[in-house]
Amino acid sequence: MESVQYISDEYLERSLRLSVTERLEFLEEYRLLIPLELFEERKAKYIEDWNQGNQFQME
Repeated sequence: MESVQYISDEYLERSLRLSVTERLEFLEEYRLLIPLELFEERKAKYIEDWNQGNQFQME
């Protein structure tokens, strides 16, 4: 199943007027929608990929 979100021009205009604080609050609220386990798995994968990509530099 795939979800699609259509974004109106009005939504984009309002988004562009958000302050930095409002943008950070939005991102924090969005982050809370993601199950913690999924977040932790992705974070571990990103760190592992990063370490493998930089392994030659650390030796």
